[in-house]
Amino acid sequence: MKENIRHNIGDEVIALKSNVTNLQQYRIKGEKYIVKDIMYCSKCGLQMINIGQTTNLLNVKCGECHHTSSTNFLMWTCSKLFIKVDNISEMLEEAIHNEDYELASLLRDSKK
Repeated sequence: MKENIRHNIGDEVIALKSNVTNLQQYRIKGEKYIVKDIMYCSKCGLQMINIGQTTNLLNVKCGECHHTSSTNFLMWTCSKLFIKVDNISEMLEEAIHNEDYELASLLRDSKK
């Protein structure tokens, strides 16, 4: 899968993984969400997205370099854990080519 996935505010995206803890933005694998806000890590440039959830936490750690940034009272998730609905066909072909059948199944089912 492409590492430099970039999303824009208003994009419809599909979660590639469910959240693991309640400290993470709530999402369900395969479900569709709308990108409400974006931010970039000031150290490594990793894009993080918000899908509408807020938090009382003041800081968030980057998933790549672990640099701490202000949350602005929003919950954040690395953008690479979502794909744009518009890119499903392209990503499906790539997943099949890479023999990532779990991802291919998720993408196929999300087109229904």
